[in-house]
Amino acid sequence: MDNKKYPLDGWQVAAPLVAIISFTCYSGTFHFPFQFDDETMFVNSDPSGFLKDARTIWSVNPSRFVHFLSFGINYWIGGTDTFGYHVVNFAIHLANVFLVWRLMEMIVGMECHRSCGPFAIGSIMRRAPLFAALLFAAHPLQTQAVTYIWQRSTSLSAFFYLLSLLLYLKFARSEILGAPRRRLLAVSLLSAIAAMFTKQIAVTLPVAVAIVDYYFVSRSLSGLRRRMTVIAAYLPVLLVVPAMSAMGYSRELTDVSDRALRVAAHSEYLFTQFNVIVTYIRLLAWPVGQNLDYDYPLARSLADCLPSLVLLCAIFALGVWLFRRNRIASFGIIFFFLAISVESSIFPLEDLIFEHRAYLPSVGAFAAFWALTMPVIGKITYSDRGQRIIAVAFITVILIPLIAATRARNEVWKDKITLWSDVAEKSPGKPRGYIHIGLAHMRADRLGDAETWFNKAAQVAPQNAYAHYMLGKIYVKRGEDGRAIGEFEAALSRQDNLSLAHMQIGDIHMRRGDCPLAAKSYIRAVNLAPGMVEFRMKLGRALEKCGDRRGSATVFESVLKIEPENIEARQALDAQKGGNSGR
Repeated sequence: MDNKKYPLDGWQVAAPLVAIISFTCYSGTFHFPFQFDDETMFVNSDPSGFLKDARTIWSVNPSRFVHFLSFGINYWIGGTDTFGYHVVNFAIHLANVFLVWRLMEMIVGMECHRSCGPFAIGSIMRRAPLFAALLFAAHPLQTQAVTYIWQRSTSLSAFFYLLSLLLYLKFARSEILGAPRRRLLAVSLLSAIAAMFTKQIAVTLPVAVAIVDYYFVSRSLSGLRRRMTVIAAYLPVLLVVPAMSAMGYSRELTDVSDRALRVAAHSEYLFTQFNVIVTYIRLLAWPVGQNLDYDYPLARSLADCLPSLVLLCAIFALGVWLFRRNRIASFGIIFFFLAISVESSIFPLEDLIFEHRAYLPSVGAFAAFWALTMPVIGKITYSDRGQRIIAVAFITVILIPLIAATRARNEVWKDKITLWSDVAEKSPGKPRGYIHIGLAHMRADRLGDAETWFNKAAQVAPQNAYAHYMLGKIYVKRGEDGRAIGEFEAALSRQDNLSLAHMQIGDIHMRRGDCPLAAKSYIRAVNLAPGMVEFRMKLGRALEKCGDRRGSATVFESVLKIEPENIEARQALDAQKGGNSGR
């Protein structure tokens, strides 16, 4: 056998190649604006209030502390300039690419050392880790986890997850060699904890550790039992997410029951996820028709998902069958199902499908793909040089269209109009795309265009309150108060707890000089959102104008109980006291 080392096999050449390909995919994204949920955090609110220090960040969302802390560091350095956020997102993705590469190298090395199966065919399998990393780097399905700033939670959690697995394997190998390096185990556990405090998908990590040990270290159930004293160190980590949820610190899980009533019942969500997982697999194999906001049909019974369930069972059975024939492919398939199991389970999430949810599971998919492909290439020729040429040609043919597709997909994210126009085109039956296009036009003061898009949203979703609310705001800007009140009332007829609509109606009545009606609207707004100081201040001014000084003073005092340093409320109270003393 030809054991000559070729340039592509060396880290010195391959590592820069991986970095260049990754950068080529995302180089045009670093100045893209905040999008979607990014805006809630960085545009529609003042981030200095909840990103000012680590203690405040912990109080905002303890279950995703590491995620928010990374945003805090970005904010402390560069404010709301998106460049820094995109650079960090890309750096995390690039780090994950190298972790996939190194993890696969560890697995292939351990398996090739012990196996005489298909991996004995030449040295072809040593290229699988690099090729898996390249697919992970360049695949367009990863764009949502990289280009979409908010989804740093996914890529950052994957980073700690993969790092923990890699360090555990390194520790296990050091044990096999008779020189256990316990510091590797300690850092692996710390990385596992960091993953748990980044995103709840990391709850499967202790199970992944047990599986990777079973496959490549202990290699049998009896061997796994002997190693349980080591694996048991990860059990307390497994309890982090459930404990945070039980204490009410996991905001993403506290409203599961509400979503079961509002989005989908537990059984319906599970049935739908069987179809969704097949969609993820299709997108990994053929990434065409990507969409930020899929109009995905709800599967209400087993009959609605039976073909998908049969296919998934067949793939899972293939993974089990491959255990003694191609252990790396078997592990990749099982890991895919494990990693996808949290967000595609019986616990409903707000959206039935999101592409970033396939980010971590794709590691298993790419590992399985190359573990099945490389032995086939190895059988074509036994010459190492011939295998190298075929393998490089094959990965090149795959990578070029993937890089082009990733760059094209990233272009959709360059501004709000391009992103949401893509959504509106692909999901014409959902109002979200139309609403966001309308919001973009409204920010640019193109009220006519905004009105057109909000009307489209109201047409496709007649019960959508927000579309009517935004139409009301357009009419307020135009000075058409009658039409504005009509739209705000239409919004309230669809969502009676929309406090902002009551506030807007109150503002219109105040401008008209009808302070009693204004006060009634403000009272409704305050009752719906007691913590909103703005509503209370407006109510206080309305009561003051109506001549109800006592009621006005009571309202301003309630403001000071919420915000003791509120200067406007303090001045209003002092003015009233001065007026009363002068009588």
